[in-house]
Formats: sequence, C-alpha cells, structure tokens
Amino acid sequence: MVGIRAGVGKDVFCVSLVVLLAAGPCGLGGLLGTEELKLVEERAIVLPSALVITQGSLSDHGHILLWGPENSWIVQEGEAVPLCGYPVPHVLNARIGVVGEVEAILGPPNQGLLISSQEGCQFKELGNALVELEAAASVGNGWIALGAGGGLIEVTLTGQTRSMPASSRSVATLAEAASDNLPSWMAPAGGGIILGQRGPPFTWLFSSLEAGEILATPFDREAALAVQEMVSTGVVSASPGFLQVVADLRSERRTLITFDQDGKRIRATEVAVPLGVLASNERTKRILAVRRTDLLEVVVYNYSWKPTRGRE
Repeated sequence: MVGIRAGVGKDVFCVSLVVLLAAGPCGLGGLLGTEELKLVEERAIVLPSALVITQGSLSDHGHILLWGPENSWIVQEGEAVPLCGYPVPHVLNARIGVVGEVEAILGPPNQGLLISSQEGCQFKELGNALVELEAAASVGNGWIALGAGGGLIEVTLTGQTRSMPASSRSVATLAEAASDNLPSWMAPAGGGIILGQRGPPFTWLFSSLEAGEILATPFDREAALAVQEMVSTGVVSASPGFLQVVADLRSERRTLITFDQDGKRIRATEVAVPLGVLASNERTKRILAVRRTDLLEVVVYNYSWKPTRGRE
C-alpha cells in the first residue's frame, strides 16, 4: 500500500471491478454463505501524492483520520490537515469522539496518549508503562494495546496501563512475527480486536476479549510459499464477516479475501488496482480504503451483504 503507484485512472478502476466482479458500478464482490459482500463507493478524496498512509479511522459522522510513520492528519473539506499543526509520528491508532475530540495512542520512543481538541493538543505519558507498545485499537471507552512479547495491555483515557489477565499463544505468535518493516495490524471489531500479520502467511485473529478467539489463515501452506513478495494491507470487520486485502509488491495486483463470521475463508478475488483497506465502521456500514492510481485517494465505501441469487 505504501509507495505503490499505478498507471491507470479512476474510470479504469471502476470499469475493471465491474467486469471482474459483476457487482455494479464501482462494486466489490465476495461470497459469504449465500450472500455477496458489495462495496459501493460513496466518496473519494484526492490527497497529495507524497503522503505515506498506513492506517486510518472513520467516525460515525463520516470524519476521517489518517496516519503514517511520520505524521497524522484529519481530513477536512477535502484536504488532509496535520492533526496538531505539526508532525505527530508513531501513531498506533486513533479515533474521533462524539464532540470532535481526537484521541491517539503513540508508540515508542515517546509512547503516550494524545488528545486533540479545540484548545489544542495535549500529550499524556503512559503511567506505569509496562512495556513498549507495538499496536493498539480502541475498545469501548478505552484502548487495548499489544505489548512487546505479545501481552495485551489496557490503556485508560487517563493514561494508566494495566496488563490484561487473558493470555493467548496465538496473540504472542502473531506479535513475534511482526517486524519494524511489517508491524502488526490491529483494529477494533465487534467489541473486540483484530490482530494480524502483514507478512506471509497473513494470519489474523479476532478476539472478543471475553468469548474467545477466531483464528483465520488466508492461504494454505502451499499457496503461502508463493506469496513472499506480498503484504497484507489490513483486515477489517464487515459485520457479519471480514475483508482482507493482500498486495503484490511487484505489480498492481491485489487479492480481496472475504471471510465468514467464524473466520472461514469464503472467496478470494484478484483486482489490478493498488487498493488497501484502512478501517471500517460497523455501525454505519462503511469501509475506509486508500488507492493509488495516477492519484492518491482515500475512499469511503458503503458495504452490505446481498443474496447471490444462485451465482457462485
């Protein structure tokens, strides 16, 4: 997703997906049991091509946050405006509150909680910081972070941290597979979290934090050996299923993979467009994505599940 360009325009993007997926104008299709996942483009915002975007957040009111290794932005009136008026690097995750206040969890070397409001930006160091944080996701009124070694850590809005008693070998395994170049993917989903590998074999899990985990593997063992030049741009909840996008770094090819609510892979569809998922909002049925054609755009899609009418 980062730094990848293509030589096709927006119109070609839409036509290609119609032909490949037969899902309507600018639609994406994926099978979930007897239903098909459809994404319909709601809006697209052109951004400066130099921006490096790794993840984002989409509020209930449609407000967009974006961030990358060196900075973070809020999209206002079609422009990406630096969150605090100055660079805010190392954002692990962020969200916009009901009144427009932004909360962001920052990772090392200066890990903490950043609050941006009309009064400006305030930074809170994490009290009793247990370990270095590698990823984070908002859950309820607070945050869940992934610590070095795979432990889950609760972070409150006052900046306090507490090690969560639940332990998981799967979480630890995914954490150990991360690297500086391919950090873990972490996102909120269904009152819990999604944690995933960006590198092969792109395994991810959904944890409800109470009722257990769902572990998903996009590729079987043989297929995984053939995807060494690919990365997962992310996994998002498209309740009651999930959507993952895997990018071929050598080309414009992207593999869109749908999963059912139990993490079972349903369908994989290839498209020739540099597309990556950034976030989803389950309440408003929206997915936030980034695409690089001859432009860099952040795109909001409406998603829904529709009967396939007997189509495979």
